[in-house]
Amino acid sequence: MRARLVFSGMRPLMGLFRTVLGVLVDSQRFQDCLSTADPMPAETAGLAKSFMRSRVRKLQSVLAATDDGHMMDAVLWLGPELHFCAAVAERHPDEIADLPARLREMLARNRGPATELTAVTAGDGPQWVSSLIASMNRDIGAVDKSGAISSAGRAQADECLRTVRRAQSILTAAWPGAAVEVDLLIRSIVPVVGHAYNSGCMFDYFGAVLVSTRTLNSDEAAVEFLLHETGHTVHHLMSAFTKYVENGDELVVHPLRPDPRPVSGTLHAAFSLYRMSEGLSRLADNGYGSSEQEERFVMHRDNLRHTLDVLGESAQWTPAGEKLFSNLSARAYA
Repeated sequence: MRARLVFSGMRPLMGLFRTVLGVLVDSQRFQDCLSTADPMPAETAGLAKSFMRSRVRKLQSVLAATDDGHMMDAVLWLGPELHFCAAVAERHPDEIADLPARLREMLARNRGPATELTAVTAGDGPQWVSSLIASMNRDIGAVDKSGAISSAGRAQADECLRTVRRAQSILTAAWPGAAVEVDLLIRSIVPVVGHAYNSGCMFDYFGAVLVSTRTLNSDEAAVEFLLHETGHTVHHLMSAFTKYVENGDELVVHPLRPDPRPVSGTLHAAFSLYRMSEGLSRLADNGYGSSEQEERFVMHRDNLRHTLDVLGESAQWTPAGEKLFSNLSARAYA
C-alpha cells in the first residue's frame, strides 16, 4: 500500500484546516490514534494532511493579495523545502527575498501525492539540505563539540538508499501498518558522516530524516532506523493535536542520553523505543530472525521499560497522556 493510496482515501478530509480537525476530533478512531503507539496509517495521514495545510495557511500572507489561494485546495503533500521556507518566513522573513515566487512554484509542483523516496546530499540537493545539517550540528554542539556531521557523497547516498529500500520491503512483510507510515512520512533520506551520530529528524524539515552511513550497516539496523525516525515523526504529529504532559519542560535523565532531557522528549523516546522493539520482534515472527535482531530487540525493550519507569515517577499526565502511557506500559510488558 503506497502513500498515494492513503492520501487518495483521505480526500473527503481536504477542506480547511479547522474543518478537517473538527471532523477528526469527532471520530473515535482519531481519539484512538492519539492514545496508542501502534500504527494507524489512515489517521496518521489525516494528522499529516492537517499539519501540512496549517503550514500553508501560515504562508498565505506571503502570497500577498494574489489569486494563488486556490492552489492550497489541491495540495496533497508539502516536502521539506516548503517546511524550510515556512520556518524561515516565520522567524527570519528578510532572508528569502524571493519567497513568494518560490512558494508559488513549490505549490504548483506539489499538487499530487508524495514523490518516491530519494536520498539527497548537500552537494547536489536543494538548499534545505545544508540548512538541516547546520541546524542539527547546532543541537549536537550543545552536547558534544566533537560530534559534528557533514553531508555524505553521492555514491554513499545511493548505497544508503538501496539499503533503506531493502529495509522497507522487509518491514512491509513484518509489520505492514508501520511500513505504510514510513512510506507516508519519510520522503527524503539525508545521508551524513560523523563519528558519533546515528540518525535524527527535525520538525521544521518534515518528511526528511538524517542518517549516518555508518548506521546502515545491516538490514536489521536499517529497519530499526526507519522505525525509530518514523516513531519520532508520528509522535511529533500527535503532539501537535493534543497535550500529553503538564510538566513537559522539566528535566529528567533516561537511559538513552547522558544529558538531562525534558519529560516531553523522554515520552518521545519511549514512543520510538516501542516502535523499534515491536518492529524487531515482528521480524523474528516473520522469518527475519537473527542474533543481531534479537540483540537489538532486547536492548530496546529493556530501554523502553527503564524509560517508562522514569516517566512513571516524573510525568504529570493529561488525560490523553495517561492513556498513551498505559498503552505503552501494557505493550512493554506484554
